[in-house]
Amino acid sequence: MILGAWIFSKIYNHNLEEEIKNNRFQTVAKVYEISYGAKNVSIKYKFRYNDKIYVGGIPGEKIEKDDVLNNYFKIDISTKNPEKNKIHFDKEVFNKQIIDSLDL
Repeated sequence: MILGAWIFSKIYNHNLEEEIKNNRFQTVAKVYEISYGAKNVSIKYKFRYNDKIYVGGIPGEKIEKDDVLNNYFKIDISTKNPEKNKIHFDKEVFNKQIIDSLDL
C-alpha cells in the first residue's frame, strides 16, 4: 500500500513538472494563510492569471522558511491549467510596484 502511494506520488509530481515546463508562465503569489492541524501544517497562497484569482496550497513541511505569511513569491503555473503550479519560497518578491499591480 505504501509503495503504491509512493509510486503514484512520483508519477503525479513528474506529470505536474512536465505540464508546467511545457506551458510555463511565471507570476507572483501571496501567502495568505498558514493552517496548523494536529499532525501537519498547510500553507495557502493566491495568484492572479488572466484576470482571475487562483488559490493554491502546499504542505508546510516542504519549506524551510517560517516567515512566509503575507509575503510574495515567484510561482510557475501552467497556462493550460493554472491550478497546476509550483511556488518558489526561495524567490521572494519585494518590488512594491509588482506587488501593488497584483491586487490580491
